[in-house]
Amino acid sequence: MKFFDRGGAIPGGVFVLASFAAAQSGTWTNVQPPASPPYRATEGISFEPASGLVVAYGGATSSAATTVLNETWGFDGSTWTQLFPVGDPGPRFNTHLARSPTPGRVVLFGGATAVFVVEGTTWEFDPQSVTWTNMTPAGPSPSPRQLATTVYDSTRGRTVLFGGTSGTGSFFYGDTWEWNGTTWTNVTPVAGPGPVPRAWHSMTFDSARGRTVLFGGYNGAQLGDTWEWDGTQWTQVMTPVSPSPRSSGAIAYDSVTQRVVLFAGSQGWPIGLNDVWQYDGTNWYPVSTPGTIPPPQYLQGMVEDPVSGGILVYGAFGDGWVPLNDTWLYVPMVVPATFSTFGAGCAGTAGVPALAAAPGQLPWIGSTLTLEFTNLPSTVLSPVIASLGFSRTMWGSLPLPYPLAGFGMPGCFVFIAATFSRNLANAAGMATWPIAVPNNLGLVGTQFFVQGLVFDFGVNQFNAVVTNAGAGVVGVR
Repeated sequence: MKFFDRGGAIPGGVFVLASFAAAQSGTWTNVQPPASPPYRATEGISFEPASGLVVAYGGATSSAATTVLNETWGFDGSTWTQLFPVGDPGPRFNTHLARSPTPGRVVLFGGATAVFVVEGTTWEFDPQSVTWTNMTPAGPSPSPRQLATTVYDSTRGRTVLFGGTSGTGSFFYGDTWEWNGTTWTNVTPVAGPGPVPRAWHSMTFDSARGRTVLFGGYNGAQLGDTWEWDGTQWTQVMTPVSPSPRSSGAIAYDSVTQRVVLFAGSQGWPIGLNDVWQYDGTNWYPVSTPGTIPPPQYLQGMVEDPVSGGILVYGAFGDGWVPLNDTWLYVPMVVPATFSTFGAGCAGTAGVPALAAAPGQLPWIGSTLTLEFTNLPSTVLSPVIASLGFSRTMWGSLPLPYPLAGFGMPGCFVFIAATFSRNLANAAGMATWPIAVPNNLGLVGTQFFVQGLVFDFGVNQFNAVVTNAGAGVVGVR
């Protein structure tokens, strides 16, 4: 019988837990206040930090756009308030709002004033002075279009625009523009791959990684590809798992979990979806949302709202083009990382060997957890076999802890069912094990256990002792 299975080594200390991945969780709350905007969809929506308001503008009240709105509303985390600004862009739908590089403002470009009638003007709104300003930028601007998507790149201080469609919806754009608060610049890469032209796509900015993230859209077919823009080039990200192709979905970045959140959309109008996905820069993960959830929908507005403490979703069309005007708050799961020790090691020639996490380190995804093995004999001839597993109750058919007296190790116990192991060198009575925890949402919530076997010649018949054990939970923050 092997005390520690050495057949499954952990190369380079990487946390090999992919097979133990599980879907993430989040919660929805309907925060619809008593007074809220009349129903609409395809409105522009953005958070403006100086005022602390989520700003919504325009929208249409039906799929035929028989009524197109020019209302400006602000949400302060609990109440929607209609604002009555000086000037405005006029009736507008199929448009987007984003933070402007100009502090205290949001920027709007294009959209449609009626079916088949598109705009190419640039406006900025200041919630504190309650004023819309037609920016009339000098030099070139994006061509008039609707359903282009804009996001604010906080790393470079630019508002990024991509794609869109003509008034008839028969021509799709694939150009990339950036707004610096005064002028537009066409930054479409001359060479290299980029997203195919499209509209009805979802786009947000991942501030932790400094990337604009684009997913899906429509250009005659539903799209399901993922792209990232770094300010110079577009890169397609081929993820192992992906949301289904869709258009008219909503997307936002959650700064607490540092993940991109995708919600709903349509795989073919007028049928909506209401699934939730999270993206960590490497893969997409489906999210379970127990309890009350929003109805299937598309063409909704979605934005992170730090005041509300989550991601705000407002305004949509439901199945069959039914207008919705619910206000929902989505809060992604935050799981604390933990590590603690249990059990007791057995005494060797240098005392009882001890296992502990390095001070201040915990198993957060995207970080390194370093385990320290101390009280070892100070000789290179006393290495450690460090093992990791996923049970502390059963070792095959044997209950844990399991006594090792019958194997010539009196007073020693196996506390974990080892799945992976690694040899660690002894340096002056101490060994360390840096475990790189991948930036993988599928690992969040995984519980694992570790223990060490220390070679100590002459201490007993087996010439080895064991450490105490450790228990950890992989967390996300």
